[in-house]
Amino acid sequence: MFACVAFVSSFFMLSGCKKDNDNKNDGQVYLLSEIDSDNGRWIQKFEYDDKNRITKMTDYDEGDVYRVTVLNYNDAGDLISMFEVYPDYPEYNRTTEFSKNGNIITWNENNGNMNAKIELNAQGLPSTLMFEETYGNDWFKNICTCKYQGKNIIEVTTEWSESRHGETSTGTGKSTFTYDNKKAPFYFCNTPEWLLIYGFIGECGIQNNMVTQNRDYGDGDNYSDTYEYTYNDVGFPLTRTGISTETWEDEDGNEHTDTWTYSETYKYVNSAGEEYTVAQNKASNLSNVGAMSQKREMNRSNGQAFGNMFGNKPNRK
Repeated sequence: MFACVAFVSSFFMLSGCKKDNDNKNDGQVYLLSEIDSDNGRWIQKFEYDDKNRITKMTDYDEGDVYRVTVLNYNDAGDLISMFEVYPDYPEYNRTTEFSKNGNIITWNENNGNMNAKIELNAQGLPSTLMFEETYGNDWFKNICTCKYQGKNIIEVTTEWSESRHGETSTGTGKSTFTYDNKKAPFYFCNTPEWLLIYGFIGECGIQNNMVTQNRDYGDGDNYSDTYEYTYNDVGFPLTRTGISTETWEDEDGNEHTDTWTYSETYKYVNSAGEEYTVAQNKASNLSNVGAMSQKREMNRSNGQAFGNMFGNKPNRK
């Protein structure tokens, strides 16, 4: 099926309710400033305003700036627009404007060919997500429904339909997730949670860190992911390594299994933008098994293929 297109990177997501759990609390604010994926192959850096909201994100592809994303908010704290600049691909530069009416967020992309709607629950978290996109005479539609435990997404069910070359098909899928009880990298971030969940933080979290992820696409393709973390002395993750296993069938019905590993490291700053020292970022002896999702596949078409959590199958190499 088509990969639905989203407005930001697909490397992170998931959330949890903001409580201390069993973490120590040193009274300091920790804001995620950098994610280093696979020893510098892909780096993302975050900047914040005085309200601890993300205002700018810069993506580096093997040391070169790939994309710069700037976020703009209104006085009520709602995200109203986002501007993306691709230095080497200026034809993909774009501005996305968001509209909020009650508990509904809407926007469109790709010259109006992709329309998206997010319905928020009472906690301000996505309960239903709908995406429609057209490619000439072809079209794709995806509807996702989320279940939560507190603010952690524990299940996403997906219904999709598409028409390609005059042939229409439909399908369903389901993803399930579990978490540790430690603080996630975006614990203190005040960017609207629907945006973090939808676009910014894929397999990380707002409150807790993902422990396992299982995705069943209903067509013989399944993914099972695990992560292992190290933490600093106040319970924030410093490193994450993972193993992802994919089971899939080829056109002849033969089953295949692929396995790959992945690693990330995290850096933090305080509200004044001052980086925490190495001593503060000393890893504790705590570690948890966690979840590894698909390889990051950066797409230089309009935007990025949106997250695994919402039922999209990764492109198989």
